[in-house]
Amino acid sequence: MPHLQLLDLSHNSLYELDFDTFRNTKKLQVLFVPFNRIAEIPNDLFRFLSSLRIVDFSHNRLRSLPDNLFREAGLERLDVSHNLLGKLPLTSLSVASADTLCELDLSWNSISSLSHGGILSQFKSLSWLDLSYNRLGQVDAGSFKGLPRLSSLNLGHNNQLTLETSGLSFQGLEYTLLHLNLDNVSLSQIPTLFTPNLVTLSLAHNSLPTVSPEIAGNVSSLRHLNLDHNDLSVVPIVTHSLTELTYLSMVANPVTTLTNTSLLGVANQLEELDLRHIDLSALETGALCKMHSLRTLRIDLYKNVKNFNVPRILQHTGGLKNLEIHISRDFDNIDNEFMGLLPSKLHNLTLTGPGLKKLGSGMFQGVNSPVFHLCLRNTSLMKISSDIFKNMFAVRNLSVDVRNNPFLKNLQNPSTGEKPNQPKSTFLTDLKLTGGKWSCDCDLGWVEVWQRKRRQYLCGSSPSVSLPESEFQYSCKHTSDDFRTTLCVNKNNRSLVDVLKSDIECGWSCGSLQHFLTGLIVCPVLIKFLV
Repeated sequence: MPHLQLLDLSHNSLYELDFDTFRNTKKLQVLFVPFNRIAEIPNDLFRFLSSLRIVDFSHNRLRSLPDNLFREAGLERLDVSHNLLGKLPLTSLSVASADTLCELDLSWNSISSLSHGGILSQFKSLSWLDLSYNRLGQVDAGSFKGLPRLSSLNLGHNNQLTLETSGLSFQGLEYTLLHLNLDNVSLSQIPTLFTPNLVTLSLAHNSLPTVSPEIAGNVSSLRHLNLDHNDLSVVPIVTHSLTELTYLSMVANPVTTLTNTSLLGVANQLEELDLRHIDLSALETGALCKMHSLRTLRIDLYKNVKNFNVPRILQHTGGLKNLEIHISRDFDNIDNEFMGLLPSKLHNLTLTGPGLKKLGSGMFQGVNSPVFHLCLRNTSLMKISSDIFKNMFAVRNLSVDVRNNPFLKNLQNPSTGEKPNQPKSTFLTDLKLTGGKWSCDCDLGWVEVWQRKRRQYLCGSSPSVSLPESEFQYSCKHTSDDFRTTLCVNKNNRSLVDVLKSDIECGWSCGSLQHFLTGLIVCPVLIKFLV
């Protein structure tokens, strides 16, 4: 294959590659060999390849890479993650190939030292370096000093790692570093960071009791801050000084109280906020006040908060589009928690968690958006009645995702109208079912006729009904594939597609008794007329 440029050998059972495998494939540019069983690579494997740009040997059994494996200039990305490497494979690249390398993934190996990190200076073009999930014990001062273009550095999940508190570990990266990951590196305090251009900082899974306000002056451009799984009891006051911050995540911290001033410092610019798995006992109604820029919010259904009500705490978040609520504790009825009007732009609602066992018929009456996406994931629901969809008065076009609900067996027809975009009726534009234990009978038989109507109105080269572009794209992709992987437990785990073809003859009328009765009345009249 003398003209071959891309070769993908992933997910095979390869144990070895002969040294002359690519002898005549001199134009090869991209090589993927992940998810195999290769333990050794021949020295001369790439000897004849002068155009090689991307190489992926991840998820193999490599303990080392031979010296001068890559000899030619032009190499841009090398991925050897998820192997057994015990040291940095620096000598495997010639000076010419190291000079052009832009991305190097060494994550999930057994590298224990950067003591020869000075050799990193040969990587003049390296902009992305991943050393996460290794066994690093220490990063000496100036280890990355010779990387003049490094913008993304991941040292996460080296849980015995010791960093210089003075910040010398990142010496030389002061003005180039944009993204830094220090997850799970046993931090009890944040090292001094002189990185005024830093955009993303992740400090999850550490032991931080607080975040010093002094760091704000050195990370003045910070936009994303991840503080998940630490020991923070309040929202750090440093957030008041981070004027560019648009993303804040504080999942699983021991925060018990959110007051009207807790998030005031980031209220004007924050676009995404994650407060899940926090055991709140006090939440003031105005805790999210003035958060006009907030677009995505993830919270719990806080059972210990007296009179907790979702629409009430969202009354000042007029720009909110995406809401995810985790329900870990058992709730007999959550209608009261959703009573009221939701923000008018909210069009994507996700409910997760084993505590959700029942959906009340009036739970979504407060939805104001004509286009709405409902996602239910990993809940304890066994049945979803059509009543909850009949009470979505403002919704015209609805998509539903109920994948991976382990107990869900029954979903009644969400559509109350015959076509999309009709006032005072709801039409299902997309549906995802994979992962449930479905009982495929007439309560699910409506899917077959709905599929025909969806294709008629929304899909094909000339849809008869126009929807917003984003929803049209979502509606017409891969729904049939989802039904092929949806299994019917009452039909020997056969595919829903097969069962609909051969076993169920119920049709659209199953979702609505009214349509069924109308058919019984109209058909005799037509027969009499024809006679």
